[in-house]
Formats: sequence, C-alpha cells, structure tokens
Amino acid sequence: MNIWWVNQVALPPTEPGVTRHYDFARELIDRGHEVTVILSNFHYIRRQEIKDLGGARTEFEEIEGVPFLWIKTPSYGKGYARRVWSWVIFAWRLWRGQGAEHLPPPQLIIGSSPYPFAALAAQKVARRRNIPFVLEVRDLWPQTLIELGGISRWHPFIILLDRIERFLYRRADAIVSLLPHAGPYMEGKGADSSRINWIPNGVKLDLIPFAEPEPCRDTFTFIYAGGHGLPNELDDLLDAAALLKQTEWAGRIRLRLVGDGPEKPRLMRRAELEHLDNVSFGDSVPKSEIYRVLKEADAFVVAVRASPLYKYGVSLNKFFDYLAMGRPTVIASAIEPNPFATAGAGAVAYPGDPDSIVRALIEIASLPAAQRREMGLAGREYVRAHHDLPSLVARLEEVLQQASRMPA
Repeated sequence: MNIWWVNQVALPPTEPGVTRHYDFARELIDRGHEVTVILSNFHYIRRQEIKDLGGARTEFEEIEGVPFLWIKTPSYGKGYARRVWSWVIFAWRLWRGQGAEHLPPPQLIIGSSPYPFAALAAQKVARRRNIPFVLEVRDLWPQTLIELGGISRWHPFIILLDRIERFLYRRADAIVSLLPHAGPYMEGKGADSSRINWIPNGVKLDLIPFAEPEPCRDTFTFIYAGGHGLPNELDDLLDAAALLKQTEWAGRIRLRLVGDGPEKPRLMRRAELEHLDNVSFGDSVPKSEIYRVLKEADAFVVAVRASPLYKYGVSLNKFFDYLAMGRPTVIASAIEPNPFATAGAGAVAYPGDPDSIVRALIEIASLPAAQRREMGLAGREYVRAHHDLPSLVARLEEVLQQASRMPA
C-alpha cells in the first residue's frame, strides 16, 4: 500500500522532538508498504527552520530510509496570528498538490490533527483522489486551545475549529487516537464508535539496551528531557529545587532539564535569579542521540499540568523513553491511567504541589541501586507489553488495511 502521512509538525530522527511518524513509517516500510511523510520545514519547538528550502516551496528528501516531502511555511514565535497563518499556508500548498507531482499516487492518506487545517487538507486531497482517509488524533482541537490556551469556546476561531473537527470525525474512514479515553468525546462530535482505534506512542525496545543503574553516588541526578512549554509545568520542578535547598539533601539531588521550547529562556533566567545551583539546563538533542543522554540519569522526573483536558488521557513519547531506559521516574501528574504507577516504575507526586515533588524525589534518591533496578525492569516490561513499536505498527497496519477495503 502506498501511504501519504500528513503532519505539519512531524520530525525526522535527526531532530529533537517527537518522531512517531518516522518511527511508524520505517516499520511500515519494512513490512512492504510505501510511506511518504509530508511535513513543514519549520520546527515548532525550536522556532526555526529545520530544512532550508531556499526559494523553493517544497523539496523531497529521503532520510534514513523514509521519504519526506518538505513544505515551506512561514516562521512564527509565541503569538497565535503567525502560527495560524503557517497552518493556512501548509494546508493550501498541500491541497494544491505542490511538491507531490513526482510522488507515486497514494492509495490512502493519513491526516494528523496538529494542526486541524492540515488534516482537513489531507481529507480533501483523499476525496479528490477517491481514496480512503484516516484521521490521526494527537491532540483534541479546539479543546486544547480552550483548556490550555484560555480561549473562549465562543471565539469565532474556536467555532471554526470545532466545525472542522466535527467534519473530520464524520468523514474519516478510520480514526486513530493516541488518547485512551477520547472515544466518548469524539462520538459526541459525530464520530462513528466502530471506526475509533486507540494506538498510542511507543518505542522499539530492541534498540534500547537495558543499562544497569549506577551505585549510589554523592550526587543523585534526575533528568527531564522534553519540551519546555506551558503544558510541561517545569516551574513546579524549579519550585521543588528551591525547596530541596532547604533540606538535608541540598547539594545531593540535582535536576537536569534537557530540551528546548518557548519557556526555556524564562526558566533559565528564573533559575539564575533564584540561585538554583542544583538545576542545570541542557540543549535539545536529536532523537537518535537521546538515549545516550538519558543513560546519564540516576532517575527521571516529569510534571504534567493539572487540566480537565487530560481526563481523555495522554500519550507523551517521553513517558515510554523513560520506562524503556530502566530507570525509575518521579511524575507529578493526576493523569489516569498513569503508566509509571501501573508499572510500579516510580513515585507519583501531586501536580502543582512542590512539597510532594520534593518528597517523591527524596524517596527515589534514597533507594538502594538494587531496588531502583527492579523498578527500571518493571518499566521496561510494561513497555514490552503495551508500547513496543512493532506491536503498535501491526495494529495500525490492520486499521489501514480495513480502511482501504471500505468504499471511498
């Protein structure tokens, strides 16, 4: 089957960030399919071009065995206006077929929900070609903007996004959701429940060898690796670092924040002003190198903002990277299900409660290496059972084959 997979914010493995589309495409190609990932040349986290297209609007490139079609889009910063304009340009160029003239014609198109204009354009291209369309739901739009962005549900732009969302749910031949509890939400907006399939993120466990934890040392390092944006609640971790300095663990527990995002400059300034010498910041690294960095941790730490949005679940790729590395994790979150709690692979703290985060950090740092090893192994087994990439791709392949047999 020849598949076009459209996601404006997809990333190749040479870049830091979520590489779900490359990872899944690589596996599908190994299974005999042809897959082209269609994406923007602008990195949504780093706020800079990934690929310099010069005066061209599109460019085709094969990266580590996966074909990519780059579409040039405008750059943007924190504001919404230029970001939305980039959505419009990407969708327009996709709909016009720019850059796709020399691609083999697809037999099925997947459109990913960030951002909804791109998924809408993908649906229109699929219908024009009379082939099946599969909607991949990574985030709920416009609900994400309402809950996290604080925008009124009666804002005209939100109403427009809501109409696009309802249209896509009704017209998709199949829906792939990364969120385990989003089915009722989608059904309430017109989705056929029989077409909704939960396929979360995962990792290829065979490529991540188990690394034995180090014996207890003078300094115990927790690493956070991921985006530095509003949903990541890294201020909670800085609050906890400040409290740690008032305990007997001052100087013995360090937090290392690796990654990039719009909040990083402010977080670095805050750490400097508050003299948080137990916190350090590291540059983002390509996904192909992230496991080398994660191996340097004694344990991991992550905070997820408390929001009604997360009642539908989350599927953050960093969760499964942490679990696969065989290290315990402190997670400050109210999400359910919580994979770290389910696996017995860490300690749970309350979001927005730095005192509970400090207690959880100390709890994990106090454990002997043997017990931390048991937690790490439990995390790996959880990934093996529920989030091993080949198994997830097999499920996706079945969904795509079923959709391809439906009348377009």
